[in-house]
Amino acid sequence: MLAMDQDVIHTCYQAADLYVFPTLHPEGMANTLLEAAASGLPCIAAEHEGAAEHYSNDEVILVPDPNVEDAFIDPVLTLAKNDALRKSLQDAARRKAEQHYRQEIVFNQLKEFYRRQLTAVF
Repeated sequence: MLAMDQDVIHTCYQAADLYVFPTLHPEGMANTLLEAAASGLPCIAAEHEGAAEHYSNDEVILVPDPNVEDAFIDPVLTLAKNDALRKSLQDAARRKAEQHYRQEIVFNQLKEFYRRQLTAVF
């Protein structure tokens, strides 16, 4: 697996106007979607269980059927034309990332999960 320098990744997100995640494969918690949201990009993603579990349509535009030809065109054009929607999605997704996925929050959740697993009686 090719590792990217975090500064390069951050620079790419900062240079973008929006982020599109059109995966056809159901992802769990997609790191790139979280990174884009945390960078303040308005995001459009295929509506798979992972994306729908972690984000609402107020935070990310979820495309119900990514297999439909041209399914992402209307959401991209809508964001390109609508400054208020773009700003609303930027703010909501960034706020979600800050409130739920900061490093200390995720580490504490993982620590608690592993503690429960280690103390479980089989």
